[in-house]
Amino acid sequence: DCMHFCTFLSVSASALTLASNLFPSATRHSAFQDRRKQKKQYSFYCVLRRVSIIGKPSLSFTMASPSWLQQSLHPSGTLILTFSNGPVNALAARLRIDIANAIKDANANPEIKAVVLTSDYSKGFFSGGADISEFASFAEGSSPLVGSSDAYDLAEAGEKPVVAAIGGVCFGGGLEIVLCCAARVSTRQGQFALPELKLGIIPGLGGTQRLPRLVGFKNGLEMMIYSSTVNAKSALDVGLVDELVEDPNVLVDRAVQVAMEIASGKRKRNVSLLRNDKLASKEECEQIARQVQSAPSYKKVSANGAMKQFDECVRVSLLGVAQGGQAGIREEANAF
Repeated sequence: DCMHFCTFLSVSASALTLASNLFPSATRHSAFQDRRKQKKQYSFYCVLRRVSIIGKPSLSFTMASPSWLQQSLHPSGTLILTFSNGPVNALAARLRIDIANAIKDANANPEIKAVVLTSDYSKGFFSGGADISEFASFAEGSSPLVGSSDAYDLAEAGEKPVVAAIGGVCFGGGLEIVLCCAARVSTRQGQFALPELKLGIIPGLGGTQRLPRLVGFKNGLEMMIYSSTVNAKSALDVGLVDELVEDPNVLVDRAVQVAMEIASGKRKRNVSLLRNDKLASKEECEQIARQVQSAPSYKKVSANGAMKQFDECVRVSLLGVAQGGQAGIREEANAF
């Protein structure tokens, strides 16, 4: 039997992961193998609410619709994008498109030098991930990612550097978008994970390619395979984030400073997908993958290989090592 997480789910990946901890049998079977079958359905209600922009910007832009993305221009010339979507700040496809459009506008505006991407993290979430309710489109033969991944591409390769200001939980698609940014500044309350394999899928917005390039192949692969949650200090140690701030009230201000340092050339702008400094050789990564897959813990989480998304995650991650990040991104999309 396989699960179909599509029909009534209206929450991000993190909330469903919390549900799986309460109801372990709910995620025991894989939606990856056959999304048409259904065993359990969980319904969560997410309330969309308006949030005030952090800090004291000199200029504000009024969004016609929706209220989930607020824009303000810092005196330094940094555009601050603050999103809010329900209790876990789910990155719905429409929100991702709005973020992409805002970054496009920033790139075309000579008054804007850089971009900071943050959220209303007052409830402890930067973002719990993608909106799982959108996975219903799988049943209709389409992908919820189509037309909504531009924000990720633009955050990484747009003309203006984008810096992530992360407060609290950063899971799934939330982590995948900050992996695209030129730098990541977090509070000490930050928590990071790619829990997609627990949900029967692989990371679908670049996680299989960018995470190993930032933290090393072994660290990245194990983080995905075991849906491990990494705290802010550990994230700093392995290179997942670049800086920590003690006071959440100065998070955005520090991210603005980092963004301007990158924009002015005082600080190097890193492109995650092009980094190879933490990747071992193809042969070494293949050996790491074999060791991971032969471990009893891997056999346990993958139900002795019956849950195919685990092997697919390993395969796609290795393909990116062998053929490059862009090829890995394309294969990830095909396998998702």
